Amino acid sequence: MFPPSLLPVDRDPSTSSAVATVQLSASETSLAYSKAAAAITKTVTLPGFRKGQAIPPKVLEGALGDKDQIRKDAIQALLTEVVAKAVEDEADLNTIGSPTLVSTEKELLNAFIPGEPMEMKVKCDLYPDLTWTGATAKPYFGLTGTYVRAPFDEDRYNAAVMDLRNRAATTQVKEEAGVPLALGDACIINMKGFFAADGGGKGLPLPNAASGETVDVIMEVGRYMPGLVEGLVGKVAGDETSLAVTFPLNLNDKTIAGKDAVFEVTVQSVSARDLPVSREREEGRGKGAESFFSAFPL
Repeated sequence: MFPPSLLPVDRDPSTSSAVATVQLSASETSLAYSKAAAAITKTVTLPGFRKGQAIPPKVLEGALGDKDQIRKDAIQALLTEVVAKAVEDEADLNTIGSPTLVSTEKELLNAFIPGEPMEMKVKCDLYPDLTWTGATAKPYFGLTGTYVRAPFDEDRYNAAVMDLRNRAATTQVKEEAGVPLALGDACIINMKGFFAADGGGKGLPLPNAASGETVDVIMEVGRYMPGLVEGLVGKVAGDETSLAVTFPLNLNDKTIAGKDAVFEVTVQSVSARDLPVSREREEGRGKGAESFFSAFPL
């Protein structure tokens, strides 16, 4: 990426923040768009194109669920790789955290044209400039205060214990034939995914990252996308089935977030899963962190 040109910075001492405008060159917008398209190309398979073969961006946009996805990825890359560095290195700002965009996503998408220059405005939080007044140079010395201890959070405690138990769990393959999968078990599956077509059939293949061989699955509802675990209940080793699922909306990969999909699944093995019982549960509630963390030999 080429060094950007940083325009004047508007500081607001009352909120310890500043707004910086970074001028991005035509070369930078073109390179960011090309990189974003190349990254997405590696995750999709389209009829008429070999795996890994360059796909024209316009063709790629038409095949994606979100036609703006390439430009969104390019804008995010510019923010994190170019704009943030420009603010840190060239604006001489004592910033806290990462800059955030001032413009809306729609405004940026309208302004972003690959191969054309553009401006990006970002807001930065700044460390405040403190000036002590009076005779005392450090008036915070000698101050006293009080606090109220937060009440014990039983739900949070139980969730932490369950997390430790899950990490220390062991599995044992069920050798006997025909043993069905049940909630609490574990299994190994091969899965090949497709976008759901109109009517519920299979559409285009999902990105490779959404499919896989010898995938470990813990039979716990809510751990994965809705429909996966529920569809595996009752299946036995060797079964082949099709599962209809829905990807969560909060996935980082926006090409599949919130989308309906169909997976062709083969169950390779079925295992019983054993979660250890903490010594705290056997001996009663422990006293403090030492007892809590010694409950599991991790």
